[in-house]
Amino acid sequence: MLSPHDLVHGKAKEEKLISKLVLAITLAVGGAYPTPVVAEDNWGLTRYLQTVTPNLVNFIEDNSNYIYGGWAYPEIIIDTPKEICAVVYEKPRPECDIAGYYNDDDNTIHIRNSPTKHMTDDRFFEVVLVHELVHFLQYHDGTYEEVTCRQELEKDAFMIQDKFVKQQGIDLQQAPDPLFSLLMSSCPRDMPFMSPGGG
Repeated sequence: MLSPHDLVHGKAKEEKLISKLVLAITLAVGGAYPTPVVAEDNWGLTRYLQTVTPNLVNFIEDNSNYIYGGWAYPEIIIDTPKEICAVVYEKPRPECDIAGYYNDDDNTIHIRNSPTKHMTDDRFFEVVLVHELVHFLQYHDGTYEEVTCRQELEKDAFMIQDKFVKQQGIDLQQAPDPLFSLLMSSCPRDMPFMSPGGG
């Protein structure tokens, strides 16, 4: 007789297997992922991104220690750069170079509607989405509670982004800059030279 644990994990394994089968068929038929729609069609774009979300979560699981626990996938919202900038800083800025963010309050991922100045169009939305899905998993699996500071959450997100870009043959400009990644994933106390008045 199967226990509830076996049923839950068996169902999760079955869903993961089906998702991988869909990905394998997609790869065999037409490339890495279905052809994304143009950014001007936000409804079609968000629908496409929602469709590839399970495959991106599988990619994260296959390339890290994160395990998807069956939580509801986040809603994906395409915003203007101005809308992104108004939310991510305590003091809203009219301009910023933020590609997206995960909002754990309402389980949404916000992605700007155009690449940042350091990124290109090449699978921009998927690259940002895979990065933000790491934060989605971190929130739900308790990693948020284990880190010394929120910046430490970026380390794995940048690592997954880098692997995704390289394994998928995406323009290397989409990979995070190593120095930028180090600075953005370090707690202020670990980088005293970066804080005001620091040495």
